[in-house]
Amino acid sequence: MKLKYSNIISIFFSLIAVQVILNTSNCFAQTDSTDTFTQKAWTYTKKQIKIKGGINASTIFYDIQGAQARRDPFYWIISGNLSINIGQHLYLPFSATFSKQNSNYTRPQPFNQFGLSPKYKFLTFHLGYRNINLSEFTLAGNIFLGGGVEINHKEFPIKLIVLGGRFAKAYNRKDTNNLLGNYPSYERWGFGTKLWFEKDNKSLAFILFKATDNNSSVPDSLASALGLKPAENLVLGTTAKYPILKNLVFNGEYAVSSFNPDNRLPEKRLDDYTYANNFGSLFTPRANTQFNSAFTGNLELTLKIARLTASYRRIGPDYKTLGSTFLNNDFEDFTGGVSWQMYKKKISISVNGGVQRNNIGGQQLSTLLRIIGSGNITFAVNEKLNLNGNYANYNSSTQLTQFVYNSTNDARPDSLKYLQVTNSAGLGINYALGKGNVKKIIFSNINFQAANDNRSTNTQFYNVNTGLSTKIPAYKLDMNFSYNYASNNTKTIKIENTGPVISASRPIINSKVKLTLTSSFMNTLTNGNLSGLIFNNRMAYSYVFLKKHNFTLDCVYLIRSTKQGSGKSFTELRVGLNYGWSF
Repeated sequence: MKLKYSNIISIFFSLIAVQVILNTSNCFAQTDSTDTFTQKAWTYTKKQIKIKGGINASTIFYDIQGAQARRDPFYWIISGNLSINIGQHLYLPFSATFSKQNSNYTRPQPFNQFGLSPKYKFLTFHLGYRNINLSEFTLAGNIFLGGGVEINHKEFPIKLIVLGGRFAKAYNRKDTNNLLGNYPSYERWGFGTKLWFEKDNKSLAFILFKATDNNSSVPDSLASALGLKPAENLVLGTTAKYPILKNLVFNGEYAVSSFNPDNRLPEKRLDDYTYANNFGSLFTPRANTQFNSAFTGNLELTLKIARLTASYRRIGPDYKTLGSTFLNNDFEDFTGGVSWQMYKKKISISVNGGVQRNNIGGQQLSTLLRIIGSGNITFAVNEKLNLNGNYANYNSSTQLTQFVYNSTNDARPDSLKYLQVTNSAGLGINYALGKGNVKKIIFSNINFQAANDNRSTNTQFYNVNTGLSTKIPAYKLDMNFSYNYASNNTKTIKIENTGPVISASRPIINSKVKLTLTSSFMNTLTNGNLSGLIFNNRMAYSYVFLKKHNFTLDCVYLIRSTKQGSGKSFTELRVGLNYGWSF
């Protein structure tokens, strides 16, 4: 008999209800009077059961005139959460998300997610859409539909997580608009487990994660036309934390990934990595099986006067895990840093640096070497004046290997080298002034960035933002005025953006509604000639009712006028309405 997902949830909550009733009944089994029993039971229930949660609903209306729409003309999303505490040991958290999505912009199906993670003493159960992190190189940042259980007793050093479910839903047709999110994909199922030891600031964990694409979930004709292949992946990993000395701590992770880019290929017994031949049904080696590893390690030394860190990371070529939505590979880097405070902690300084290179397997046509250095300093001169500054330097060297053919059609390798140096610096100043209850802050931020290379493709970017912020408590008024200037320069073109931004906010209607108004005007100059104008206005209302209900209306109206170039003039309106309720 196959149980539906809803039946499993019903059975689970029925068991919880029976347990609560039995616990309640046992507490009053010796009560003679029915009225006394009822009164005490109600008092017990109010003390032992605590319910918290909230609901948030948002809808956005969108319209544009003079250009192509950049988003859905109508969109809504509803999310909610609920947590129930029963006594000191049972915790039931719920969460759900529902939305409307238009097929012209995303997949033609609603975005609906629901899940719960009830907790009883040292046990945590996961049901529905969950995001469970095992480690960076195994399972991280991937939402799945399924279930799991976590055993984590505070007084017992051995912990365990077991999980499984669907990690990707099949999408087996191709949309004509070819927009992001409409690409066919296989249905993907997986499971994982993490067993770890944790005691006295030390930990050691062993991790296994397996995922497989269902090769029958997408028609072969469509998969062949798009070059889509069903994958299979097994990752074994370990993490560790160990205090080498009192103030010196090591953190690290090592993982090995066995990856089949196409699980339809026939099984093959491997001569290398022979351990994979013994995995049985857990993993099937094939002719295209790839093996790669990843490692990261960090040392942190904490002293009275400073904190020092050193890190090394190496992710092998083509390292993949189906438990991560995105992971860079084929690179290694070494970084280090030091930070300290001085002058009675008024000055804080941090310095970081490192080296990174890719193509560690030597299989790519280009090799990139980056040297990174940065520093930051903050200085609280006094109660009114604060200064901060930062500097960063990025040196990169790319070597491209290509083949040059001579008259006899013989190829010889040739190398092209590309060098780039990027420098950036920033300075910020905040100065407080004002008398009485009126508070004013004058601020100014200046940023500069320059990128230079050996092909004379040099660019410079400048940004200046300065203004005044004022608070007038007698009128409950907050006002801000700033002026912005940005310049992006190359050999052939100079683009400048300049203009003011004004904003004000204060409560109205007996302080029940907060009104915020913002207006900005921006000129765009191309080589000194006016090329465009942008006028942006925003008005927002926020109303809190009975301290638990929050209503927000947000209106944004944008006018863009193009004076020259290929850009179009247009007007754009976005109106958003949000309701939030917490209890």
